[in-house]
Amino acid sequence: MIRTIAKNEIKSALRNTTAILLATIFYLLAGVAVFCGWKNYTTGNEQRKQAKEMFRHEWVEQKANPHSAAHFGTYLFKPFTFISLFDTGLNNYTGNSYRVEAHNQAEMNYAAAQDSDTEMRFGELTIANLFQLFLPMLIIFLCFRSISAERENQTIKLLFAQGLKSSTLLWGKIMGNYILVVGIILPVIITMLVATVLREPGMIFRMLFFNLGYLIYFLILTCVFVAVSALSKNSKNALISSLGIWVVCFIMAPKLVAGISSRLYPLPSRGEFNKMIEFANSKGLKGDKDRMERYKEYLKKTLLKYKVDSVNQLPVNFDGLSMQNGEDYLSKVYQTINDQVEENINKQQNIAQFFSFLDPFLSMQQLSMALAGTDYEHHIHFHKKAQIYRDEFIRKLNIKMAYGDKNYLQYDYEVGPEFFKTMKDFNYSQPNVTWAISNYQYSLYALVFWLGIAILSINPISKKIALN
Repeated sequence: MIRTIAKNEIKSALRNTTAILLATIFYLLAGVAVFCGWKNYTTGNEQRKQAKEMFRHEWVEQKANPHSAAHFGTYLFKPFTFISLFDTGLNNYTGNSYRVEAHNQAEMNYAAAQDSDTEMRFGELTIANLFQLFLPMLIIFLCFRSISAERENQTIKLLFAQGLKSSTLLWGKIMGNYILVVGIILPVIITMLVATVLREPGMIFRMLFFNLGYLIYFLILTCVFVAVSALSKNSKNALISSLGIWVVCFIMAPKLVAGISSRLYPLPSRGEFNKMIEFANSKGLKGDKDRMERYKEYLKKTLLKYKVDSVNQLPVNFDGLSMQNGEDYLSKVYQTINDQVEENINKQQNIAQFFSFLDPFLSMQQLSMALAGTDYEHHIHFHKKAQIYRDEFIRKLNIKMAYGDKNYLQYDYEVGPEFFKTMKDFNYSQPNVTWAISNYQYSLYALVFWLGIAILSINPISKKIALN
């Protein structure tokens, strides 16, 4: 009987011109989203590849003092996976390049949002945005008349009089509408899976979980909006209530959660953050001496180590050693202050994951970004790897200056391509899907929680229908 009701629901939906129109619009928008995403993805990758090759060529072909080369530095570029074109997440806001330079611990820079403020206010059109925001509206227009229309037409009493159980009616309606939703998005899902296999097969598990998450998400929404239809006196009320849920959960709640988290755990601006770094590096962290005292203390230790009385008697270039000592302390300062900021960011993340138990949209949004590798955790993972590379990069140049060949003590000491070619490129590998999900396990639990609530609530709601 559930299958029969589902078939009738599908036939009824196919006669619904509004649902067909929304499905057509979805396909058009999906086509635009994939085309624009592919264009941005390929263009961005090509630009990063060319920039990387240019910086590498300029680096290895130079002839310079090691410390001058450290100031010249280089850039590291965050690689974007193929899945990121389906959900750009935070990529447009967190930046895509990292500056490697002496005496400076850089942040990620050159975010796309800096160059397209108006566009970013409305969000970039992606498959994830369509799945998260547009598809729920399509589900609303498929489901809002499911039960309420039966009540308005008085057919629900005839069905019950013939012995049909109210729970069977609800499950039949849910199955019919869910099959329609899956049928609509199936071409898009297959396209994404095939494209991932062809373009980046190592990401197939991420894409499988990406699509599985959305299939669960759509099932939850189908249950919710069929339930709203069942509890509404008429189709008009069902539509208004469903659209109200869409506005509150999908538009207002994310902004409200962001506002609450930023109010409870505020973050410094980049300018304030840089001032904190500079002040702590100059005056010293709590319990440490200031910059000049640290310099004098290190000089004293170095002279004692080599058993000499002055810098001129040292068999090494003290400038190179001193600069590396300063770099080590700068890294300590940066890590200390950055940890404090990250602690607040993690608290903000925890608030968002907590609220995901109240709103399935939030849980799906977080999981989607995590699986696409465009969330905050992936950004920090890259940034930390870039910092490690930067510290070793500068260290090697300072050590070369301190312990170079016989000319290293001369002021105009230079090294050439033979040395610079020994500096390894930065290679970054994105963590696996298990790592991605583990950072958002509470969002995953919230999605499963909502699925359980949606399924378990059907029987109580069906009993209420039978009583009415």
